[in-house]
Amino acid sequence: MKDWAVAHISIQDGLFYHRSEYTFFSLNGALKHFCELTGEKIRDPIDDYC
Repeated sequence: MKDWAVAHISIQDGLFYHRSEYTFFSLNGALKHFCELTGEKIRDPIDDYC
């Protein structure tokens, strides 16, 4: 079971839309994916090797 996730939440016409991007074993894995979505860089987490 993975404890961390990155999700995209938006509001359109008064409705909430939720999309799961991915799940991760570590916070670093989730942060790396989030940073990639925003154009930032972070070092390699354990999720890259599992």
